[in-house]
Amino acid sequence: MIDSETMANRPSLAISRGFTAGSFDLSIRQGVEAPGWDRLPESIFATSLRSAGEPAAFVRTALTLVAAMDRARDAVGLWRRALVLHVSDRWAYVPSEVAGRSLTALTDALRASGVSQRHLPDAAAWRRIAESLVEEPASPIATAIAAGTGNAVELISALMARTSRGAARFPFLGGPKVGPMWVRMMVFPGGGQLARLEAIPVAVDIQIRRVTENLGLADTIGVALEDARETIQNAWRAKVLVDGAEGPTSLAGTCAGLDPALWYFGRVGCSYCEARGHRVPMASVCSSCRLPEARPDAHSLGSSQAAAADGKPLIGLVGCVKTKLPHAAEARSLYVSPLFVARCKAVEGRVAKWFILSAEHGLTRPDQLIEPYDRELGELPVAIRRDWAAKVIGELRRELGQLGRYRFEIHAGHAYFGFGLVDGLRAAGAEVAVPTEGLTQGRQRQFYSRGTRPDGPPSPQMIPHGPSPYEAIIKVLDKSEKDDVSLDFDEIEAAIGRTLPPSARTHAAWWFGSPARRPVWIEAGWRPRPRLREGFVEFLRNPTKRTS
Repeated sequence: MIDSETMANRPSLAISRGFTAGSFDLSIRQGVEAPGWDRLPESIFATSLRSAGEPAAFVRTALTLVAAMDRARDAVGLWRRALVLHVSDRWAYVPSEVAGRSLTALTDALRASGVSQRHLPDAAAWRRIAESLVEEPASPIATAIAAGTGNAVELISALMARTSRGAARFPFLGGPKVGPMWVRMMVFPGGGQLARLEAIPVAVDIQIRRVTENLGLADTIGVALEDARETIQNAWRAKVLVDGAEGPTSLAGTCAGLDPALWYFGRVGCSYCEARGHRVPMASVCSSCRLPEARPDAHSLGSSQAAAADGKPLIGLVGCVKTKLPHAAEARSLYVSPLFVARCKAVEGRVAKWFILSAEHGLTRPDQLIEPYDRELGELPVAIRRDWAAKVIGELRRELGQLGRYRFEIHAGHAYFGFGLVDGLRAAGAEVAVPTEGLTQGRQRQFYSRGTRPDGPPSPQMIPHGPSPYEAIIKVLDKSEKDDVSLDFDEIEAAIGRTLPPSARTHAAWWFGSPARRPVWIEAGWRPRPRLREGFVEFLRNPTKRTS
């Protein structure tokens, strides 16, 4: 039996064991998904396919195609939407059928399910992978998928194969993040048996970088993710070699087996703590974290304002609006009015958790895939509004447990909070604030752009404190001699040391701010040109503000 002090100095073993055994302390982190190999989004996907009667080769093929879409994406939402695609268009997972149908049909299927993000490039990559599997059934990649056998090192190399014309045979699968991740997926949850797994590194992304830096295993702060990748991989390779790592039998003792545990630890552990500015331990290894301990007399929250002085986490509730996309989308992206975007920006990055108040669906997670609808709460009878509010209260209890342990901040119209929602939350012992109560929609937009009510002093909850983390982007841009610099989302998140709010990935307006509150890059003389479908932002330097 290894004591907790020893485990704190063996992070690869401590994190992988906590993940595998499900022994992380999540008592403070209400509503997060449980750890465990079977709880990984791709594992849930594979299990669902097997339950539907799909054979092992089909499951590995589906894992391969969806893994190619996992670039700067919310993995949980992606794999959930991949199940929607299986129900609606199973043929999209059969390479011979994909190769025999038009690219338009495939594009429509991927778009409708929400699997694609950059619809035409994603569909083209999906089709190219399917064609490669059909054209070369004896290739190492095709063999690993069909039979579940092969050499991990050879597979990483094979992912880089190109056609006689120089086109990638397996586009998006050969990257430094997705490649190692795909190899691991062929073993778990794909069920394959591959040799040389010990040579596969961790698949570095913003979450794994976060864990590495917080535990002091590598100092890569201020270094672009691409430049920091090898340092991070070497740090964990050394730890696994000395201390080991737990996981499924074939992955135990390898970085490939450690990888999902690190990703979970960063996503559920480090991100939560960084939003508060102090440690909220979930394992013994947290004692080595670079973040400060919370003072016993107060909780240091930095600029996030995610919890009050009494430690109650802040929950955001954002009201839906009438203007929507004409097709199914994640809830955070379905509503497209400037007011809704402003409401989202007001809560993202400040709260411990947030939900959308949908007139049709009630309490809705931001990443929940929903269809557009016509129901408007303000047009319904008072009795129905009260029933709706009671339903939302019940759904909040199911999501969060005892509501008295939280503060709630509601960004919505009176029809949403004025017919039982506020009263019900307060009756449950919760603290409730409605920053825009009594304001017209025009005044609400003024409030969100300025952080102040027209009839009172500035709201402390809406005004950021301290230096902006986004100033780190300016340092990256100003190092370049070019007047045109492109940064993808991974590079931006690596620079600022945190995850971008979802609206930054889905709404170009986020990058321009407002006349009353311009982003730091505009103030510094850089004009953004968001390429959201391509996953990057192009910044153009204003020649009149060129640094000397």
